[in-house]
Amino acid sequence: MILTLLISLNYFHNSNVKAIDSIYPQPDFQKGFSFIGWGESEFRDERALESLQRLKETGTEWVVLCIFWFQENKSSTEIQPAYDLYSVITTDVLLFIEIIHDLGLKVVLKPMVDIKTGEWRAYIEPSEEWFEEYSSYISFWAEIAEQKAVELFVVGCELINTESYLDEWLNIIGDVKTFYSGPLVYSATYDSYQNIAFWDELDFIGVNAYYTLTNSTVPTLKELKRGWQKYLTELEDFSFSLTKDIILTEIGYRSIDGCNIQPWNWQKKGRLDENEQALCYEATFEVFNNISWLKGFYWWNWEAIYTDEDKKNYTPQEKLAEKVLKSWYINSTPYPLKDNQKIWTIILTISISLLISVVVTTIILRKNILKKRELEKGGN
Repeated sequence: MILTLLISLNYFHNSNVKAIDSIYPQPDFQKGFSFIGWGESEFRDERALESLQRLKETGTEWVVLCIFWFQENKSSTEIQPAYDLYSVITTDVLLFIEIIHDLGLKVVLKPMVDIKTGEWRAYIEPSEEWFEEYSSYISFWAEIAEQKAVELFVVGCELINTESYLDEWLNIIGDVKTFYSGPLVYSATYDSYQNIAFWDELDFIGVNAYYTLTNSTVPTLKELKRGWQKYLTELEDFSFSLTKDIILTEIGYRSIDGCNIQPWNWQKKGRLDENEQALCYEATFEVFNNISWLKGFYWWNWEAIYTDEDKKNYTPQEKLAEKVLKSWYINSTPYPLKDNQKIWTIILTISISLLISVVVTTIILRKNILKKRELEKGGN
């Protein structure tokens, strides 16, 4: 399937891949965001262009275009687009890369594989045929990245069950390098990145940093920052052990109560809580400020088309977290959230106080009524 697409788009024919190192200098800190289109034609929608412009206004300088292709189930060996789900038309991706560049922004191309049955891609069961198919798939997008001068390419994302196959991954990375001459990264989960043995072949260590920060639904900024410390040390030690810088290839929080407890849980139920999401952004920025081995954030995620259904989702669009993002990406300064950080604690305290007051008043009134009745009986 993939080979047919390659031939039809003429990407593997008459291709003279040349080294273009001058286009790919070692990047500065990558102020990034993942930009998602959840349908075949979303990138051609005028609202997507408006959304991209708004993203630029946050100070974001690196835009991840997330490409989703599918396999039927976790043991399938064919990878192809599914336009009835949320694959975006390839020609629209090419055009959108140009639009992003025209805005003066840099592009990260991130091809991913999802499973039609709804299982997480980490559970894909690889075989020799699957690795061959995946190599064709990722090489297809690697050549597009080269032709479009994409600034960073992601060779894989959260494919945990495949990560122990070192020889296969070395072959995949080698194939990608025959088509793309820019920097490479793999997007690993926060609990698997230390088990990967092919980091030496890549330019950055990529970590999807959905760490639990506290067990509280009303965390303070101080508590959230303290929750980061253990992970910060682990990341630093790993970076130093390989003498390789780290990129947080994904990090994000939904705008719901308790979002810091299971940041990875996109299905968790909860009431709207923009404040906690904003606090998580602020804590993360403050903890990682001026860390020498960290070379970028890629927040998850910015919607190509924002709707009311996204109010509790990861996007900071039209929420308090967007103000935090702007403050750091544009001015590199904290956003004044401290006066609000205990708002739910304050509300809870006031509510409890009012409830106690009502209960006490009711008891007193009841006693007075009973006493009055006793007096009336005694008078009779």
